[in-house]
Amino acid sequence: MKNITELKKLGQNFTLLYVEDDVEISKIMFNYFLAIFKNVFCAQNSEDALEIYENNNCDLIITDIILPKMNGLEFSKHIKTINSDQNIIIMSAHSDSDKFSESIKIDVVGYLLKPVNYDELNACLYKASLKIKKLEDDKKHKKNLKSAVKEKTKQTQKLELEKNENFEHTLYSLVELIESRDTYTGLHSVRVAKYSVLIAKEMGYDDNSCEELYRAGILHDLGKIVIPDSLLLKPSKFTPLEHELMEEHVNLGYKMLNKIPIFKRIAKIINCHHERLDGSGYPNALKGDKIPLEAQILSVCDTFDAMTTDRIYKPKRNVTEAILEINKLSSIHFNDKVVAVASRIFKNIDIDENVALLSPSHFDKLRLAYFYNDSLTGLYNDVYLSYCLAKNKY
Repeated sequence: MKNITELKKLGQNFTLLYVEDDVEISKIMFNYFLAIFKNVFCAQNSEDALEIYENNNCDLIITDIILPKMNGLEFSKHIKTINSDQNIIIMSAHSDSDKFSESIKIDVVGYLLKPVNYDELNACLYKASLKIKKLEDDKKHKKNLKSAVKEKTKQTQKLELEKNENFEHTLYSLVELIESRDTYTGLHSVRVAKYSVLIAKEMGYDDNSCEELYRAGILHDLGKIVIPDSLLLKPSKFTPLEHELMEEHVNLGYKMLNKIPIFKRIAKIINCHHERLDGSGYPNALKGDKIPLEAQILSVCDTFDAMTTDRIYKPKRNVTEAILEINKLSSIHFNDKVVAVASRIFKNIDIDENVALLSPSHFDKLRLAYFYNDSLTGLYNDVYLSYCLAKNKY
């Protein structure tokens, strides 16, 4: 046989199970097969052969048809129920067509007649070995492909995570920039986020939902990045037109976040955090259950922090006063269940007195001068009185 050398090379990677009840034939063939294959197991009946098969990884089975207890065809059928890809060669002294046809149905690799023609045997072994190698190569390829896909997926997920983290860090930096513009509301978003999570946990939200709400709290005023300083830093009450302009920060924040897939749900929460149950809120005058519950939690926390933090034109209220005011608006502006939980939570909140600036910083002095000093004379203008009155609670 031309390919005998290659057959031996292939066979040194495989294990053979040989089933033959004739002891003399079994000894002769065992020695022959041992010169080709890495491992060779012999059995003289199907039961012993099954036990060997179940305890060892057999790449190829060669079996006689006439065997005690269970014939070779029945044995082969049984093996195929265990492993449909198992390579089997039938050896038989019988040449009748029924057994040959049955062997074909079992999907054997070859059917050899006794006495054995070694050229035919080698050709059949070579064919079987190539088939086994191809099957193993396919398995390795699938395994490598699966590993490659897994690694690629892992890398893609890592890149996506890094991209999302970069997005988030960029947005958080923008929020810090917004709040650094107004020292009176510094860390407002952080406080709103923390208050919201405390309420959400009390209401039974899971960790993922709380994390989502925390992000919404941090980013809820993101739209203010495009509000001009002349409006954002104005140390007095807004005119109706200025109110309308300021209210646009909700839509602007929503549009910025809604373009980023991971922030789409957060964007919806943020877009609704100034809506009110009775429809008096903005930007869409939503009512009742049309406002996401997370946004209703956010709105209560946003209002509470605004009331308990000094504004340059309006002094803060204490915690008790703020809770009373929020309760007055329960079922009108705010969800009654959220208010009930929030009231319990807020009672235990320690307001950092450093949030309220007791004396104006250099920046605030410059801001007062910009808004209240006449550009020609340097004297206070006519709106300064309203600021003083509001500041001193007159």
